[in-house]
Amino acid sequence: MRTEVFEYSERMVCDTCGTNDQVHYNLVCFHGRDGFMQDPDIAVWCENCGGEADMVDPEFYEPAE
Repeated sequence: MRTEVFEYSERMVCDTCGTNDQVHYNLVCFHGRDGFMQDPDIAVWCENCGGEADMVDPEFYEPAE
């Protein structure tokens, strides 16, 4: 049995909506290989926005005008 650890910053927010309460991180692992990688199609998905998200430090979040 293999165990992998995924670490992420709880502080980061979606660059579109400024929240992180409905963010999904999509990971891919391959049998027989070490570790995992971000899904090459959509690595981070924000359910609030309904789309792919780039995560930013809240200090740098700027709401769209």
